[in-house]
Parts: sequence; C-alpha cells; structure tokens
Amino acid sequence: ANIQAQKQTISDKEAAAQAQETVVAEKQKKADEAEKQFQAWVASQASTGSGVSAEGFRWPLDIAGRVTTEFGATQNINGVIQTGHSGMDIAAPGGTPIKAAHDGVISSTTGHWSYGNVVMVDNGDGVTTLYAHMSSIAVGVGQSVKQGDVIGYVGNTGNSYGNHLHFEVRINGVKQNPRNYVAF
Repeated sequence: ANIQAQKQTISDKEAAAQAQETVVAEKQKKADEAEKQFQAWVASQASTGSGVSAEGFRWPLDIAGRVTTEFGATQNINGVIQTGHSGMDIAAPGGTPIKAAHDGVISSTTGHWSYGNVVMVDNGDGVTTLYAHMSSIAVGVGQSVKQGDVIGYVGNTGNSYGNHLHFEVRINGVKQNPRNYVAF
C-alpha cells in the first residue's frame, strides 16, 4: 500500500511538473514575441548617422545607484529566461530624478507591458538613448533636452521587481554597452 501511494505521489508530482513546464513555455513564447515587437519598435524610432557624437555622456542619475543587471546578462524572471539584456539596470530610490545623459530631442514616450514608462531621446547622428521603468515621465515628444535635464523619475513600472532605471544606448538602432559611454 505504501509503495502504491508513493507511486501515485510521484505520478502526481510528475504531472504537476509537466503542467508547470507547459505554462513556463507559453510564458516564454509570449515574452519572446513581446520583446521582438518592442525591439522592432525601438529600431523604428532610432536615429541614423555615423555615431561619431556618441561621446560626452553623463550618468543618468545624480546618485551612483547600484547596477543590478549588466548589459548582455541573462535574467530569469518568473521562469521566463531573457538573454542578452539590452541595457543596464540601475537600482535607485523611487522618485529619483532621471537626467538626460546627452543633449537631444524626445523621439518617443510610451507605456509598455514589460518596460513600463519609457522615454527615447534622439541624441543625433545615429545615437539614441532609452530610459525605462519610470514612475512618471517629465517630457513630451518633440521636446529638446540638454544634458542633465530631468526627463522622468525612477520607478517600478512594467515587468519590474523594484525601483530602478533601465538605461540603453543604441547607435543606428544597435544595442551598445552603456558602460562604454557612462560611468559614475
């Protein structure tokens, strides 16, 4: 009787594990498709040019914050694996002002299920910066900003598990390691 009960328990656990794998696989598929669509949208908003102006950036916060996810990292978010992290995540208190890392024009602001409140700045010459998970946005599309202007505030919007800034640098739509442009 004990062996039969153990076999049933093992069978039940295997069935539950299989069901969980199916759920995770479906979540992974949806996350991959959403990421693909978001990356296509970002690329469609990107500036084009030589990228020569990609110098003289500032750290996007007035505090150091703590980098929690580096560019290119692999993340496991609720069982969904995301590879090739497209930017740098900087943990900071909610409401911390986010500053433009470089002069530019606001090319887009949006809300996104994963990235939350997003601002993209066309820094010219093919250079674009992206700031995500903002609690609120302080700029509008078409607005010119100078390096150091407040563009929004650190938040926890979208698929986020704590207050932080997701910061990206792209040249002609291609993701770059932000550490090559900013340091604190």
